[in-house]
Amino acid sequence: MKITHQIKNLEGFSKFMAIGTLNLHGNEFNWTELERIRHLHIVDFIASNNLKNCASSAMLGKN
Repeated sequence: MKITHQIKNLEGFSKFMAIGTLNLHGNEFNWTELERIRHLHIVDFIASNNLKNCASSAMLGKN
């Protein structure tokens, strides 16, 4: 069974100035959503297994 966290909107994080660790593994947001948090200072950022972000997902037909 595949577990996804289903975060699609990053607007809530935009209120912060800095975050130590931001783990967005297995969610459903796209690259344009990341623009909402581009001002953030993030020490440790994890966005793996997020097929809407993966450049190769288009080649795999999973976007």
